[in-house]
Amino acid sequence: MSELAPATILACAQPSELVLLIEQHGARLSAPLGASALHVLATLAAPLADEEQRALINSPPVKSLLLQLGAQLSGGGEADAEGLTSILWAIGALRLADSPLLHGLLRRLLLLASHGVVRPALFLVLVQACARLQLLSGGVGAAVLAHARAQSAALSLGEMATLCRALAEAMGTAAAPLLRDVVEKRRADFETVRDRKQALHGACSLLVALAACPLDPPVPREFVSLLLAALHAHRLEPHSLELPRLAELYAAVHSLDADAAVCGALHAELAGRVQQFDAASLGATAEAMLSTPALQPVVALVRQRQMAREDQLGAEIGAANDELTLCRLMASGMLSPAQLCKGMEKLVQLVLASADPEGRVQLLVASAELQPVAGKLLLAVPHLDALQLRELVCAMATVKFHDPRLVSSVCETISSCLHSLSSSDIGKVVWAFCTLGLAQAPSYARMMRSIERSVGTFSAELLCQLANAIAPLTRSAACSRLLPKLALALSRCQPPPPFDSLLSTARALCVRVPLPEGLLRHLLGVILSEVSGEGEGPMAGSLSSAQLVDALWVFVRHVPLLAQQARSSLAQQLPPLIIRLLHLLTDLSQVPSDALSHLVLLLARITRSQPPLLQQIGVQVEERLARGGLKLAHLYCIAWGLRELHDALMPSTPVPPLVERLLAEAARRCRAEDIEQLVDALQAVSFISARRPWKLLETLIQELRTKAASLEPKQLVNSIDSIARMRLDDHALLEALEACLDRHLERGVVHEAQAAAALECFGAVQYSGRAGAIVHKLFRRLSEAPFLQPHSLASLLHGAAQLRVAPAAGTDVSFFFGLMQQSALSPDWADWGTILWSLIELDRADVAMEALQAIDAETLEGSPDTHTTCTFLWAVLALRQTSHPLFTRLVNAARQLNAMAMLPSQLCLIMECVLMLKLEAAFLNVALPSEMCTRASAVWQAHQQRPIADHTAITPQLLSVSKCLEALGVRYGLNVFNNYLIDAVIPQEVSGSANLALLLHPPNHYTTARGLVGSVQLRSRLLGKLGFSVVDIPIDMWDGLRGDEAKLHALRELLAPHIKSPENVGRIDPRQ
Repeated sequence: MSELAPATILACAQPSELVLLIEQHGARLSAPLGASALHVLATLAAPLADEEQRALINSPPVKSLLLQLGAQLSGGGEADAEGLTSILWAIGALRLADSPLLHGLLRRLLLLASHGVVRPALFLVLVQACARLQLLSGGVGAAVLAHARAQSAALSLGEMATLCRALAEAMGTAAAPLLRDVVEKRRADFETVRDRKQALHGACSLLVALAACPLDPPVPREFVSLLLAALHAHRLEPHSLELPRLAELYAAVHSLDADAAVCGALHAELAGRVQQFDAASLGATAEAMLSTPALQPVVALVRQRQMAREDQLGAEIGAANDELTLCRLMASGMLSPAQLCKGMEKLVQLVLASADPEGRVQLLVASAELQPVAGKLLLAVPHLDALQLRELVCAMATVKFHDPRLVSSVCETISSCLHSLSSSDIGKVVWAFCTLGLAQAPSYARMMRSIERSVGTFSAELLCQLANAIAPLTRSAACSRLLPKLALALSRCQPPPPFDSLLSTARALCVRVPLPEGLLRHLLGVILSEVSGEGEGPMAGSLSSAQLVDALWVFVRHVPLLAQQARSSLAQQLPPLIIRLLHLLTDLSQVPSDALSHLVLLLARITRSQPPLLQQIGVQVEERLARGGLKLAHLYCIAWGLRELHDALMPSTPVPPLVERLLAEAARRCRAEDIEQLVDALQAVSFISARRPWKLLETLIQELRTKAASLEPKQLVNSIDSIARMRLDDHALLEALEACLDRHLERGVVHEAQAAAALECFGAVQYSGRAGAIVHKLFRRLSEAPFLQPHSLASLLHGAAQLRVAPAAGTDVSFFFGLMQQSALSPDWADWGTILWSLIELDRADVAMEALQAIDAETLEGSPDTHTTCTFLWAVLALRQTSHPLFTRLVNAARQLNAMAMLPSQLCLIMECVLMLKLEAAFLNVALPSEMCTRASAVWQAHQQRPIADHTAITPQLLSVSKCLEALGVRYGLNVFNNYLIDAVIPQEVSGSANLALLLHPPNHYTTARGLVGSVQLRSRLLGKLGFSVVDIPIDMWDGLRGDEAKLHALRELLAPHIKSPENVGRIDPRQ
């Protein structure tokens, strides 16, 4: 095979091609050809990444070529020097400073140079390679400098200048002897040189060298002038220079003679080049140039232009007098990240300064000018600091600018710099995110920990902002846990918020949480002062109709809650004030439609006839119905309220035509509205706290079934929540919602809080889906969460307890408790009550005991509400933890309740608490008020004996058991009431030991782990304290027995351990 031709090497376009040629022909390459191949390889590999260059040079073919060249170039001739220089140049081009060949190669070349073998041109290449490898310090630099001084006369002007520049930039002042030699001995060369290229290259390089290595004493001014004159004489053209060369020459000339004409020309050219840069990317351009030392003069000019441009744009932002002009300016791409923030702040100022801020916001959000701003803000977010991010997200919230990608980006970025924000700043950030509808975020747990520690120090304005932003979110929203704390902080805030803000905040809060009594008292005092004409300022004695409706809404919702408190004086003060406020309502024309529908609902709630007011309501509803001013939710709420008022006050008269018209319009709108309006209507009706108007919702339910597949996760959970709140038993709708939820779970778009809320709602309506699959999918989704917030754990356990579903092994309740602890948030009163009750029901008293012991009583602020008091006290007594510090607080809280206003379910819990105190904790001598016990006992007895009244107590299974007892000849009684309704009782004289209580357990008395639920176990335990020996009979087991003999045999086995009477032992013996 013939030797490889040089043209073939030069024709390679990729490093891989050349490596392949080297592999094929390397052994036959001559030293010059091998050096050329290495030179070409370095040129081709220069654009590659460092790792790729290293892999290339360390590949076997290239390493073999290097070793081969080292052997071929072992002589001392010029050809050897030339080949070795080529290898050094290739190593320098690839910046392989750690190559094992380098130091030996360099020593060899320096030795050859000392013997005069290395030509000046090759020596220049050697110096440039060493400079590229940063080797011109120490001994190598000294040797090179000494040789350069000795051979300087043999170098051309251009070569000498290049050598001076390389050594000066690498060695600094250590290269001064060489430069002084040039200044003293080569001056005439610059005066006589005729070659333009030599003159320009030599003068420019020497100027850069003199600037890099200041001489002491300084270089004579005359020599600098000579170099500058050479540039002028040979017509230096600044526009022909590359930007790095232009910048370093300008820097050198400026440091040596700033007043020279050349310096001005170079500066003008640099400034002209900078003016051509894209104005929108000046900051990025400057940042990119910072890593190149030669471009520092350009960076300074770019920064100057950037500052001037920012000043100009800042003035334009300040001068903008309308929102759309400002949006176009922000979308132009000219503004820096900080200026974009200023632009958003200016946008907020313009909106708030308008006569109708809400209308201005709607127009702005609907305009095409605002959307392009989102892209610019998205690019700016990574460059903003914590305070700028806070200002940005607050401005976005003020103008209702909700771009999902931008909100997500801001949330992720700000979560990494929360440590830079104060608690108040974090409160503002949470307000902004909640205003923008962000119900869940990974950083919310950290934010809420900070807020909960400092909420008592927040201003009244911030407290109101937070409450108004969080209250409209669903109960699965992470920040919902802040609402009770915000309400409590508002009641203690000094000075209190302005009346308008206080009233609107109370209106929003009372839908989700009861207001503290202190806040209600303050609001009551202000309202009384206003309606009495004793207020101060422009509002004195003149509440608007909308304010009157809001005040009525707040007070009417709290009347039944206050009635549950035995010693609340507010319960007597509110009813007269409500009547007075109703009489003050004289003009409803300015009342918003939301408030109008609420007014109808509160009249239905208090069942009060106000003919003049009702007439006004009818007129307003007719007018708004005619002009389409009522939403679908308004139609249903007003129709329900009017229907309820009619049925309560005039049941014998026909239904008003207006109700039929409202329902007809609602039915028509249901078919035309999008899914969001349907969900809003369902949610609005579900909050009506009275008889559920299911029949009025037939069209709405039918449309929801049809459109359920298009529900987004948030809408889906809201729909399930509304159905659970109404206890709406519509299996077809639940199946459609289950199918939609299943699809969202598969797509991974359901948040863990939404999954927990859905599970709790399914539990409320006793719906476990097809074969219970959806429940286990929800468990699996919850187990994948990085952490669970306390209210999500409470929802999870509550739903599981209601469905009697025990989480699977590996993800049991202890696992989920661990997830809650990861959030570092503590459950509040209501959460703990739900968690403990649910654990007991799920037959996990062991975990409930650990949880109860872990509660820090000092961290539970305020007082529990009525339901929480009953549930919590029941759980503590069921766990027999009367020594717990919370026990006394719970008993005292229960003693403050008004039994006459409590719900039957709450009184039943109280009655079981009374039984436990009496039968298991009598030694404590703790008792609840006698009137409460009497009321609870009456409700309890009615509840226990309801199956007898409904004729459902004698089930087929109980009838079958009674027949078997008769066949055995055992005397018994059915449906015996002794604090509990007992299915069958065998008296003590028959058993010979104790009264036997036979309890038949349907499937819902067992968890999926086949343990009896906690409330059933408690019944057996208390019956034991009452002297009964309990015999449990699972209905599933009993129904599975075939034939009378099998049932008799099974009953003998169950009874035999309990029969001690000699005359009955043989009769009951199962061995017969």
